[in-house]
Amino acid sequence: MSKINVFLTALVLSMTLSLASNGQPGPPQGRMGPGGMGGSPMRMIPPIPGVAVDLQQGAWAQYSIHQGHMQGSIKFAVVGTQACEKSRCKWLEMTMNMPVGVIVMKMLISGDPRTPGNVKKMLIKTPDGRVQEIPMTAMGMGMNRQGGGGPGRTMGRPGKTAEKPPNFKEMGKENVKIGSKTYKARHFVARKGTKEMHAWISKDVKLFHLVKLSAPMMSLQLTSFGTGAKASF
Repeated sequence: MSKINVFLTALVLSMTLSLASNGQPGPPQGRMGPGGMGGSPMRMIPPIPGVAVDLQQGAWAQYSIHQGHMQGSIKFAVVGTQACEKSRCKWLEMTMNMPVGVIVMKMLISGDPRTPGNVKKMLIKTPDGRVQEIPMTAMGMGMNRQGGGGPGRTMGRPGKTAEKPPNFKEMGKENVKIGSKTYKARHFVARKGTKEMHAWISKDVKLFHLVKLSAPMMSLQLTSFGTGAKASF
């Protein structure tokens, strides 16, 4: 695959993630979506106060994703460790089954990948099997940086301030039935004007503890989870 095709694949993925985050392409202002992760590929799963990510080695969770007229699946998996910044960072794979084929993003993270600055390196495996490192700025990765840009500014978007994540409020506990399984979950709601985003969280689900997410024009629903994940490349 040529460098142009690699870039186009990355661009398609970036646009898809933008759609998942904001409910439609384009700038997020005034729209209801996970957002607020400064362009991180993980922005489609918003952070919820008091719900910490569990980066257990080998943990994985897979979801069906519906965004507009597009349907597919996405799988998150912790597949390895590597020394970085005086500690051990983790490799997190995100496998997306998209119209262009299966694309795998592999991120070296020092903590919750939704926290600005925690994504240290990003690789992409394109549908033809080729692996290439992708600069975070090329994907619109708005990881906050200190120094020249100042706090709150985003890489690749000079002078741009990251959108704040949704303000979730817990509504209570509910039983969420998916297929033959029922999950005891905490129901959270974030509102912006007349729009709402709902998230159901269960401590039994690996990684982000997400059972189901419903936002305008986009939804995620758990299909399976477990342990023993291995790196795909």
